[in-house]
Amino acid sequence: MDTPVQLKHELQAAQKTVTVLKARVRSLYNEGAQTAIHQQLALAQRRQEDNRRKRAVMQAKNQALERHSAHLEAQVQERTRALQSILDNVVFGFLIVDQDSKVQPGFTKSCAELLGKPVQEGLDLCALLGLQDPSRQAEVELGVEQVFDDFMPEQVSLDQIPSRFPLGERVLRCQGRAIRDPEGQVSGILFTLSDVTELEEARKEAHNNAVLVGILRQKAAFAAFVDDAFARLSSAEENLHHQPFVRRAVHTIKGNAASYGLSEVAQSAHQAEAFETIEAAQLEDLRCALEDFLATNDSVLNLSQGEGCIELPLSELEAMRAMLTPVNRSGLARWSAFVAQRPARDLIGPVEVFIERLAERLDRQVQFTVTGAETPVDPECTGDVLRNVTHLLRNAMDHGLEPDWERGDKPAVGALSLDLSREDEGWQIVVADDGRGIQVDTVTQRATEEGRISAAEASEMGREEKLNLIFLDGLSSKFEATEISGRGVGMSAMREAVERAGGVLKVETEIGRGTRIVIHIPLPDLMRGAA
Repeated sequence: MDTPVQLKHELQAAQKTVTVLKARVRSLYNEGAQTAIHQQLALAQRRQEDNRRKRAVMQAKNQALERHSAHLEAQVQERTRALQSILDNVVFGFLIVDQDSKVQPGFTKSCAELLGKPVQEGLDLCALLGLQDPSRQAEVELGVEQVFDDFMPEQVSLDQIPSRFPLGERVLRCQGRAIRDPEGQVSGILFTLSDVTELEEARKEAHNNAVLVGILRQKAAFAAFVDDAFARLSSAEENLHHQPFVRRAVHTIKGNAASYGLSEVAQSAHQAEAFETIEAAQLEDLRCALEDFLATNDSVLNLSQGEGCIELPLSELEAMRAMLTPVNRSGLARWSAFVAQRPARDLIGPVEVFIERLAERLDRQVQFTVTGAETPVDPECTGDVLRNVTHLLRNAMDHGLEPDWERGDKPAVGALSLDLSREDEGWQIVVADDGRGIQVDTVTQRATEEGRISAAEASEMGREEKLNLIFLDGLSSKFEATEISGRGVGMSAMREAVERAGGVLKVETEIGRGTRIVIHIPLPDLMRGAA
């Protein structure tokens, strides 16, 4: 046990230690800025001050950012309202569809007004467009799929989607544009809808005016076409039991109507041809289509006045009077036959316009020439043949001439010609093209497959006989009929017309070089041996 003396000494020692420590601490604080503690404290104070300033700056920035964000948000809201106002009031409709032709979010209010029905997410595009025809529905759906497949150039694929849609009394135009994601993949199709009813009406009126101008330039030829069309319809109505005859009549009216730009008449004829059996009702529809055109434009065409008359100069009238004796009756008959001649142009119609329109529809480049259009012809003898010339021209365009990219070493622009001339013994008509030529073996194979000839008959035929198979009624080298050709009727109609006129028809063809069809029509007996 410690004694009181020892404890006293220890306490004194502890007090000395405390005194020394206090003195040391004072020296650390009072000996200047170079001491370690002073430096650390100063550093800590500077850091604290820096942090305070940073917090103040950060707070100021945050406040500025909040004010800026609020301003931006107000601007965005204002612009969104403005954009929405625009989208809600535009006359065009905008909607996006997916690969299944389903409407996606984001369509404009005007879509409902244009389509005449509510538009909702997930609705089918074909249903919105009011498409009832399965083939039209398939055309739209396949076109949309093709865009998403992204295999062909974008615009080529978009062009496969129909753009014109009749909707009641209105017509809508629907134009698409592919939407792509950041990786470049098609993620949707943006369709723009617009009401083009007035534009369609204006175009229709402009087309009709152009048609009327063309008709008035060849009024005599058009009058002959009208008379011929009604005569063919009457004959067809009397011979409904003979369908090949009926089809040839309808097909000829269709071709000649198209040459004058009578699209509704041609369309009516095309619809009649689609029936397995053409009945009186289809012929009546065709008759009504022609009558409607004539009635609508009667004030301009005025066909009822002066048509069917022949104007004679006084010298010709005096010559006719001189013939009015029993001895000269044959001379009068011969003279009347020559006087009744008309320019071939009056019977073939505006074939140049016909070919121009056909080339545009078929995407063909063609240089078409007509020679001898003013050659005088006997309408009774040659009329039916010349009115069927359009069948040869149509076949040359659709079957013969190739698109420019298929013409190889030949000029990109195809050549097609119609030549009419008078010979000593009659008239010659030549239709020639520099197209692909006729594949005789293909024609023979089609005729055999369809049971038109037997394999044994085909094996015994010469080349010319096989070539003449193109004139078989209902035989076509096309597998699908279109509004242009493919029903195998036009060529048989031409052959029948030539045979009725007592003429001869010959086909010359060379693969890759083209085809030439030559027709000879003899003079009628009254005109033989006279100038």
